[in-house]
Amino acid sequence: MNKTQQDISDIEIIVSETRRLSAMSVEDFRAFFKGHEQDVFYHLPHPEGRGMLPCGKESYFKVGEISKRHLATQGDLNQRIDGERFRSGVAQELARRFLKEDRPVDERQTARMFAAAIKSVKRKVYDLTHFVPCVVLLDNDPDQFEIGPVKFIWMKDFLADNHEMIISRDPELVSRDLIPYYSRFPWVAQITVPQCDEPTSNKRATMAIEGALDALRLLIGKSYTARFRQGHTPVALTESASLRRDRTGQIGFSINRQWQDHHAPDKWYEKLRQHAGLYLALIENALRSLQEDPSKASHLTQRFLDSLNWYGQAVKETHSAAAIVKYVAALERVTMTKEHEKIAETLSRRTALLCAKRDKGEYTKQYALARDIYEWRSNLMHGSISPSHKTLSAICTKAAGLTRFTLLASLDFFTAIEKQKPCATSADLERAYKQLEIMDIS
Repeated sequence: MNKTQQDISDIEIIVSETRRLSAMSVEDFRAFFKGHEQDVFYHLPHPEGRGMLPCGKESYFKVGEISKRHLATQGDLNQRIDGERFRSGVAQELARRFLKEDRPVDERQTARMFAAAIKSVKRKVYDLTHFVPCVVLLDNDPDQFEIGPVKFIWMKDFLADNHEMIISRDPELVSRDLIPYYSRFPWVAQITVPQCDEPTSNKRATMAIEGALDALRLLIGKSYTARFRQGHTPVALTESASLRRDRTGQIGFSINRQWQDHHAPDKWYEKLRQHAGLYLALIENALRSLQEDPSKASHLTQRFLDSLNWYGQAVKETHSAAAIVKYVAALERVTMTKEHEKIAETLSRRTALLCAKRDKGEYTKQYALARDIYEWRSNLMHGSISPSHKTLSAICTKAAGLTRFTLLASLDFFTAIEKQKPCATSADLERAYKQLEIMDIS
C-alpha cells in the first residue's frame, strides 16, 4: 500500500468512527465508554467551530500519523514548522471537508486537504528576531558582543535604545510588567531565526542562545560562568534566610545573598578572541546550524554540540553527583561511537589520547583520571555510593577540568577528520579513533 492509499484508508476510518460516535444517543454513548474509558479523551475540532467531536483513541492517533507522513514529504518545511501545529491544521481541514461538507474520501480530496493544511501553516512562517534576557557577566565592557549568531547587548542600553519599539504594542502592560522583568537582568541576547513558524523559531533561538552560553562556559571556565543562564531557566537561589533555636531556647538566624553573576576578567572578550579565537570560530560555525537548520548539521558537529550541551548542564548543576553524571555523558558523546564491551576502558583511553597530545606521561595521568571519574559516575548510577558523599565536590572539580580539556581537544580532532571527509559518519569517527590509538599507543 503506497502513501496515498494508506492516507485514504486512515481518513475513511477517522471519518467513519467520528460519525458513529457523534450519532450515538446519550445512553448509547455512556454505555460505549464504560468499556472504552480512554476513548473519551480523544476528539476532533467541530467543523462548525462549536467545541469538539468525539473520535476515539485510534482515530485521533491516525490523524497524527497521516500528518507526520505527509509532512515528511515536504522537504525542509518539515524542519521549519511545528508538527503539532500542522496536525491541528490537518484535523480542522479533515473535519471541514469530510464531515461538514461530506466530500468523497478519494485521492483528489485528500490531496486538497493536505494542500489547504500546508497553506495555512505556511502563512505563519517568517523571520523572527528574539530578545531573551540573560545573566552573563556583571560588567558592560564591552557593552555588546557576539558569539556566532547571538548578539549580547547590555540591558540598560537595549531598553533605552529601543524604548519606543518595545512599548508600541501595549504601553501600559509593557511598562508595568515586561520592562521591570527585563530590567532584572544585565544582558539581553538577540538572535534572528529565518523562515520558521513561531514554536520552531522559539526552540531554535533557545538552543542557539544556550549554545552560545555553553561556548562561554567552555572557553572561560566554570568559576566565572556557573550562573550564566537565560531568563526563563531555573537558577539556584541567590537570596535565602534560615531560623534555628538551640537547647536553651535562644533564636539564631542567618541571611545569605549572592550575586547572580560575576565581575568579568579585565578585557575578557578581547582576550577570548585573541587567545581562543580558533576554538571560538569553530564553535560559532557549529552554533549557526542551530539557528538555520539543526537537521543539516554534520554528524561530528552534532556530536560536539551534544557534548557541549551536556557540559553546559553540568556547569550549571548545583549538586556534585548530578554534575559528575553529566560531565561523563559529555565525554561519552565525544568518545563512544558504537557498542563497546569495555566502555570505561574505551572512554578513558580515548579521553586521555585527546588530552595528552602524544605525551606518554600526560597520557598515563589523564587515563588514570578518566578511569577514576568514570568509576565514581558508575558507582553513583548503580547505587554503590551516596549522592551526598563528602568526596564528590572534589571529584566534580576534576571532572569539570577533564571534560573541558577533552571538548577543546575534540574540536581539533573532529576538524581534522572533516577536512579529510566533510560528511564523516560515526563509522568514520570510529576508524579515526582506532588510527589514533595505533599511532599513540604503539
